Amino acid sequence: MNSPENHTILRSALRFLKWFCPDHLYEEIEGDLIQKFQRDVKAVGAARAKRRLVRDVIRFFRPGILLRNKIPFNLIQV
Repeated sequence: MNSPENHTILRSALRFLKWFCPDHLYEEIEGDLIQKFQRDVKAVGAARAKRRLVRDVIRFFRPGILLRNKIPFNLIQV
């Protein structure tokens, strides 16, 4: 976990997550992903742990989250 490459992957993935994740959820999700990454490094090695981290971050990336946070719109117009 202490290699510079692991830190770069972790920072990049978390930066992407922060870009689209709601602020009130980011901190909790970030902590969970870091813990999972650290467990994965020990269990399956750094290479697979990095792939799993990227996969997990991408799984959070959904259009509904983006639209909810970035595009304000009114459904009911009077």
